[in-house]
Amino acid sequence: MCMEMIIEKYKVNNIHEIWPNFGVFVHGGVSFQPYKNRLKSY
Repeated sequence: MCMEMIIEKYKVNNIHEIWPNFGVFVHGGVSFQPYKNRLKSY
């Protein structure tokens, strides 16, 4: 389930309303820059 679906299902503004201590560590050998703004918007 993607974050957009979770936000929509629980009718919240962002994921921190569900998981206040949510954090992410990303590693994979590709640039994170294309995903940075999208992740920040969640």
